[in-house]
Amino acid sequence: MKLKAVFFDHDGTIADSEFAHFEMWRSVLRHYGIELSEQEYTSHYTGIPTTANAKTIVGNYSLRIPPAELAAEKAQATNHYL
Repeated sequence: MKLKAVFFDHDGTIADSEFAHFEMWRSVLRHYGIELSEQEYTSHYTGIPTTANAKTIVGNYSLRIPPAELAAEKAQATNHYL
């Protein structure tokens, strides 16, 4: 049998990556004086795309940063983690 495809996943389908995403968000948000609790994360942000979470976080915490910039910071943290 010839191999026709390789399935690579690092975002929840095979590997449970949610705690890693929580830790990355915590790290990013600390720079803004926000201490994100695990309960808040699991209640409001688990399983939601980064761009949507960034928009919600900017609104909820009245941050003076565009959501796209916050999402880029999270993406940079993810790339560093990986």
